[in-house]
Amino acid sequence: MTMEVSETTVEVEGDAGETLKIPVVKAKGYLEVNTGELPIHVYREALVQGLKVLLNRGQTKITKAAFTEPEELKAKAMEVAEETLQNMYDGKIRVMGGAKSDKVPREVMTEARRIARNLVKEELKRSGVKVSYVESSEITKAANALLAADPDIIKQAHDEVEKRAAKKVKIDIATIPISAKKMKAAEERKKDKVLSAAKAGKVQTRGRPGINA
Repeated sequence: MTMEVSETTVEVEGDAGETLKIPVVKAKGYLEVNTGELPIHVYREALVQGLKVLLNRGQTKITKAAFTEPEELKAKAMEVAEETLQNMYDGKIRVMGGAKSDKVPREVMTEARRIARNLVKEELKRSGVKVSYVESSEITKAANALLAADPDIIKQAHDEVEKRAAKKVKIDIATIPISAKKMKAAEERKKDKVLSAAKAGKVQTRGRPGINA
């Protein structure tokens, strides 16, 4: 695949875009938008605004009345947003005004991502690229694209999960000790995460041109 990017347009070989029906609320109707015809800066803005709506779902109960401390409210809002983001990655979002997507169990999707990531790593090695030189986020991005292009990976993951479940291996977990050191470390990470979320709410950053906060 070749990609040419300019300041206002993006061309991806073999990609004609997708036509989406977008509601015009007050008109009680729809307009069809072809994503392939949008300039790249407009496409990015649409993506940012759409993701902002999705990430802020499920926050109606996070109010000043429920969380009297401002930092506690901010931390809770960030926690819910992070859960929403993970659900988005897992394909578990409510689709407005359209057919529901096929639900893939979390364990199947996790296995599918593992398979896809391994396939990407193997291809990198075959091409002479050291996997350790590639950002994990880039491998994940390539794995997600592979999953979208090859649904058979989902089927393979489903079969693997079923195979493991069928084995029914009995494991005596009573003999496995709990590490006090690891428990303490986990609690410290949890505290740091809450503090980081609270501090993030205090930091004011300059908005990027063309993106409304």
